[in-house]
Amino acid sequence: MKNKTSLLKACSKLMLILLFAFLVGCEDFKGCPPMKKTTYMTKIHSSKFIGQWINTSYLEVLQARRSTYRAQLATHGISTINIEPQYLETSELTLVNNMHDGTQAKVQFIKKNSKLLTFRNTATKHDAVLSLVVVEKDTVLLVSDIESKQEIKFKKMPLYFEGLSEFLNRRLFTGNYLVVKDAEKNALEKNITFLSNGDIIGHKYFTKYEIWYDFYDDVPQMDTVVFRDRRGKQYWFGWTRNHTSLMLYNLDGEDENTANAEAKLSELYMFLKPIDN
Repeated sequence: MKNKTSLLKACSKLMLILLFAFLVGCEDFKGCPPMKKTTYMTKIHSSKFIGQWINTSYLEVLQARRSTYRAQLATHGISTINIEPQYLETSELTLVNNMHDGTQAKVQFIKKNSKLLTFRNTATKHDAVLSLVVVEKDTVLLVSDIESKQEIKFKKMPLYFEGLSEFLNRRLFTGNYLVVKDAEKNALEKNITFLSNGDIIGHKYFTKYEIWYDFYDDVPQMDTVVFRDRRGKQYWFGWTRNHTSLMLYNLDGEDENTANAEAKLSELYMFLKPIDN
């Protein structure tokens, strides 16, 4: 029993000596494992701010009218915001106005915490607040311009979307369709598929598509989609859709590549019925 007690005392002394040696060796943080610090930026990185956000007014019109053209006309001010961790560190945010002129807007952060970001746009000298609010159980990003008192609400795009194009593809085109009528009888199979990544399956010539959403330049002033063939040559078509069909139209102009503001809908190119979407 006495031997056990002596052994325990010896072990305790040894542990104290080792602990003291470790602390001495850690002087000036030499030889020590790095200490994990909790900073404001760490809190921001783990918060719900990070992601791609889209104007709720744009979403409402897109859902009701199934039209990127009408949705852009109805949206004023900032249309999308992309917030990534590195933007918060470098004081840059991607602010896109009216689906046009996307720029890396320089901002100066005034205040940061896990629910509030106050920043100053160094170009306009306006101060604005980004805050997270709950509206009907959904977390919404609220942008409040301090000077104009204007408020704009944004919803976060799902993380698996590769940007705005895939988001619009899934909302408007993605799926399998039965070809009811087409102008080129030999160009299509009985079915055609539009994938969310912009691929087309089932067409003899076209392999890619892109739904147009920026109508400020000299482009057709209507809902349009660009098809591309295997060589990358592009062809513009007008489109309309409802719950039961998707219709694609040729455009009036000098040739099939017409893409100016004067273009008008011409004859029907394809009439499609969704199969499982």
